Formats: sequence, C-alpha cells, structure tokens
Amino acid sequence: MWAAPPDEVRGFVRVRPSAKGLGVGAALLAWVERRADQIANELSLAPEAALTLTNWAQDRDAPPLLEGAGFVPVRHFLQMRIDLAGTHLPEPVWPECLETRCFRPGPDDAALFASFREAFADHWGGAEVNAEDWWTENRTAPNAGFDPTLWFLALDGRALAGFSLCREREADGEATGWISLLGVRPPWRGRGLGEALLRQSLTVLRDRGRRRAALNVDVANTTGAQRLYEKVGMEPVPAFTVWSKPIV
Repeated sequence: MWAAPPDEVRGFVRVRPSAKGLGVGAALLAWVERRADQIANELSLAPEAALTLTNWAQDRDAPPLLEGAGFVPVRHFLQMRIDLAGTHLPEPVWPECLETRCFRPGPDDAALFASFREAFADHWGGAEVNAEDWWTENRTAPNAGFDPTLWFLALDGRALAGFSLCREREADGEATGWISLLGVRPPWRGRGLGEALLRQSLTVLRDRGRRRAALNVDVANTTGAQRLYEKVGMEPVPAFTVWSKPIV
C-alpha cells in the first residue's frame, strides 16, 4: 500500500488460487481498509480521500467481493496487442522539422519528466506523479527493464515534443516488446507525431526479434489513444479495472 496525496491511498489485494474460497480475500480487504484509514490520518490526506484497488480482468471472483465491500469501478483499462511477425509496419512519417533520437540519461532527465507531466496532465492520475517515484518505476526498479536505446524522443529544435518509452519483458514464457509510455505534448498534437513514435517503437522492437508487443490504455483516455493503436493494427483485450471507496 502507498499514498498518492492529496486524496488517494492505493493498494493491491491478491489471493493464491489454492487459497480461494477460504475467506482470505475478505480478511485482507478488511485489513487494507483499516490500514488505509491509518495512512490517511497519519498523512492528513484530504477529507474526500479514497482507497483504490485493482483487479485483473481474468479474476472473476474479485468484482463481487469488491462490490460487496462497497467499492465501485472507476476506471477500465485495455491491453492493446500486436503480432509483430505477422503485421506489415509502414515506415513512420515524421512531422516536418522534427527529429528523433534516443534518451540520454542525465542530460534529458528534467525535460523528459516535465514533458511527461504535460502530456499526461489530462489523464487520470497523471498530475499526481512524484518525480522520484516515476524514475524508480521506469528506470531503477528491478523490474523496470530500463534500456535507453528503447526510449525515443522527438525534438523540435531543443524542445521535446513527444516520447515513447519502451522495454522488453517476459510474458507467457517469451520476451515481448512493451510500450510503457507514449506521449505528445499538446502544442504538437494533431500532426501525426504519436503515430510516428508508435510505428518507430514497434519497428525497433520487431527488428530486435520480438514477435509481439503490447501496451495498456485507459478506456476513458481523452486523446483518442485507443483509435491510434487500432489504426496501426493493435487489438484490444480487457486488462484490469480500478475500484474506489471513500476512506471514512
């Protein structure tokens, strides 16, 4: 569990399949609710603070348990997938005057995080991200899979216009391509930059021998991201749901 000030405590509850049906999930959920209340008090979170949890789409037992405990679904996410070996990937077409290169750890840090904050400001939870936590999740965590040659920046002169942060990870017993974050800053939207970054990312992952690639997208994304992913041949599969309950 962790806090996302000013008004959220986030947590995960998982039960091993062999332990299901024994009341473990309900007991853990009750403990998480009590602990969320303690965290909210310790950190003086906003009075409207809520506890949020997620459940994977494949877990059919979680929704009834969460609903019974007073949680409501607030966000649905899809995983967009593509078979790189069996899909024709046209070359990316870059907007005029823009150049691309790989991320440089250190010199590009500040510009990239600022661009992320701007590109994701209108996304759910986007404006709340702490810089230290963001870098840990994307670069230094043991499972981050950080590879600067898979982080692509689009530049308009010295201005960072957009980015695609990719990595390789294990899924179903093989290394697959994963697009962790793809964003375009508002002044450069509507010019095909997001599509160009996406096509470049998929092409590089394919050239590295990855047969599949995927990413997660919020169904309520306001930038039309799902339409873009489908345009390049990615197919949606239910991924996970975020549930919320007021902390009282």
